[in-house]
Amino acid sequence: MLSQALDSGRRIRRHIMTLFLFTKSDVLTVLIPITLSTFATAPHPDVTRIPDIIIWIWLHLLKHDIYNQMLDPEEDRKNKPH
Repeated sequence: MLSQALDSGRRIRRHIMTLFLFTKSDVLTVLIPITLSTFATAPHPDVTRIPDIIIWIWLHLLKHDIYNQMLDPEEDRKNKPH
């Protein structure tokens, strides 16, 4: 029972890491600037909402990155040969 739970935890962690790797290169260029600008322009900024903002923006970024990957995988092979 415990080994099944540990195995499930490892599989979930691998899936989360795979999702993060889709957006890893966009964290500094997209996620952080948009999060800061969203927080700065909010009418009533609340520090406790920052995790919600980050998750919301990251989900949209993930959707965009996955769609971009499906659109033209050959382009990625040319631009990122490594």
